[in-house]
Amino acid sequence: FLNIVILFFCQNSYSEYFLELMHNLKAKNRQLEEKESELSKSLKQLRTSQLELNKSYDLLKEKQDQLEALASNVPGVIFNMEIFQNAIVNFKYVSPRAFEFFECEEVDIMLDANLLLDQIMPEFRKDIYADLLSNHKETSQIAPEFKILTPKGQEKWLKAEMLISPTNNKTKQINGVFLDISEEKKQETIKEKIRKSLLNIPNDDCIVSGDILKALKLITDTAKDTLGVNSVSIWLLDKEPTPQLLCYEHTSDKEFDYAREPLSLSEIELFLTTLEKDKVVVADDAHSHPVTKELYAHNLRPAFIKSTLDADIILKGTFQGVICCGHSSKRHWAQDEVQYLNSLSDIISLALEIHERKKTESEIQRAYSLIISVFDAVEEGLMVVGSDHETLECNNRFIEMFKVPPALLNKENRRLRIRYIADQLINGDDFMEKLSSMEASNEHEFFNVLHLRDKRAIEQFSQPFYVQGKFMGRIWSYRDITKSLQAEESLRTVNSELDTFIYRASHDIKGPLARLRGICDVAKMTIKDAQANVYLKLLDLESRKLDSILEKLLVVKDLKTNNIKIEKINFNEVLDKSIKHLKYVQDFENIHIKVQVDNTLEFKSDGNLLELVFMNLIDNAIQFRDENKPSTNISIDIYPENNFVTVCIKDNGIGMEETILNQIFDMHFRGNERSTGTGLGLYIVKTAIDALNGKIQVNSKISVGTEFVFSLPYKMMNKSLMV
Repeated sequence: FLNIVILFFCQNSYSEYFLELMHNLKAKNRQLEEKESELSKSLKQLRTSQLELNKSYDLLKEKQDQLEALASNVPGVIFNMEIFQNAIVNFKYVSPRAFEFFECEEVDIMLDANLLLDQIMPEFRKDIYADLLSNHKETSQIAPEFKILTPKGQEKWLKAEMLISPTNNKTKQINGVFLDISEEKKQETIKEKIRKSLLNIPNDDCIVSGDILKALKLITDTAKDTLGVNSVSIWLLDKEPTPQLLCYEHTSDKEFDYAREPLSLSEIELFLTTLEKDKVVVADDAHSHPVTKELYAHNLRPAFIKSTLDADIILKGTFQGVICCGHSSKRHWAQDEVQYLNSLSDIISLALEIHERKKTESEIQRAYSLIISVFDAVEEGLMVVGSDHETLECNNRFIEMFKVPPALLNKENRRLRIRYIADQLINGDDFMEKLSSMEASNEHEFFNVLHLRDKRAIEQFSQPFYVQGKFMGRIWSYRDITKSLQAEESLRTVNSELDTFIYRASHDIKGPLARLRGICDVAKMTIKDAQANVYLKLLDLESRKLDSILEKLLVVKDLKTNNIKIEKINFNEVLDKSIKHLKYVQDFENIHIKVQVDNTLEFKSDGNLLELVFMNLIDNAIQFRDENKPSTNISIDIYPENNFVTVCIKDNGIGMEETILNQIFDMHFRGNERSTGTGLGLYIVKTAIDALNGKIQVNSKISVGTEFVFSLPYKMMNKSLMV
């Protein structure tokens, strides 16, 4: 087209003008082509940049998605914000977990930062702003901890780990993360409470004083507050009547006492076995835990407890009970809480031990007070001397008896005190010598009579005392026997006069009595009147009874003098003599006496006393024979038994009531209306057997008969040694 125009114009008169114009157009065209070429290049570059931008956007989107995914897994809220010098805060980014922490959507927080900032409690807000606005010339890190109150009223502890980067436009860029440290703070609070409670509980007055109920209440209340659980109970072992655990718990409607039904040990065997092995049972879910299923069924479910932490209580190696922490919901028990419960278990053991010790001390104090009261109340003077020969205690009677001055009552003045007592004695040097020899011995008893210069006589007796087999000292007792000796002397005089009277009276009566019996015998031979002979026989019988009474009185007198003659005994001969004395008894010919003696016996004793014993026992059997029975039988068995000779005399008489058996050996006792004697027969038997160091017992049954059994030792002991 341009060429045609050029040709056209060339043929025209204005050809030069158009040539120049064409030249210019060509130049413009070249420029336009150059521009188009540059524009094409720019467009290509723009397209390349668009592609690169799209790739960058896709990469950014991928990174942003990865960041969002990462932020959702971070245990906190990631944020980016800027703060101006006028304390205005603008959140540029907040991760999606913001709602869990602040109960606000992240978009809302980015639109209005105050939705988050206003939740910070006032006591923390000022310090946080001060840290953020301080002069940070370089990048720095801060990590303030603070407490927030969410719109729904939930309190939380948060920690903001922030990286602060100052900018040139007087703002600060802050990248960071909000972390929920409520559980950590809770555990720190619990740890602090645990520390304080473990310091305070053992020093409380109720623990130190041994007041066990107050101590258990203090422990349960403190543990409940410290751990923040619903209940803390202490179960102590009670062995009577059957082993069971008694619950001590303080509830709102009850005093601290038995709060729940007792638990039988047989109901929770697996639980107790595990406790014995592991010392502690941790059950986050008590219903499903295999060890606590039994406990849950019998105890926890009725109390609405779902989670339990239990520790055993051991005292001196013996199981004493369990301390139980219960919560109404499932709960994870921290190791610090487990250790705390073990520590409380040890404190309970300590409280129980102190309680037992205080109880024992109280009993000892009560016993000691009683002993001191008795110690001062007894008539004897008492002095307790330790193993080191120091005087431990002496009663008021001892002080009064020897008129000991107060200055000599101190332990260090013991020697002076003894010398003071010795100076009051007729033979004080002998007293000091015996005392010294006595102190050298730890085993022997000691007896002595002290004669004082003021005419008093004091009986002195000492014996060692031991504690758990260890010699601890001596107890000295002093008894004023002055009046007793005087009374004994008076009694000896009276007894001597009485013995003389009995002896003389008996002999004075025996003469006329013998002549009376002789006259009766002569009269019976010479008088033929039958009626007179009846009276003469009765007179002879009564005279013989009177003679027997006189004999018994003389026997009692002789027994009191203890004149025992030891000789070889032939039991058959002794029995013959005894029976011979009884032949005058009415109907004696109808009495059947069976004697069985071991002829191998070699025995020594007093024959006269044995004769008296046999005679009175056989006489008793004859006197109380049963006339309704066809015959009266008396059996006498004599045989050796260990180191004794045993004699058994048995009859088939009327017998005796069991209620009077312990009285029949008393002087002048008559247990039956048929008794016509003096009541001295069985008294003489008992006195004679006692003189021979023997023992006697009686068995009797009404209408069946009576059995007397007495034993005599082979070797006679000297009577004075016995006394």
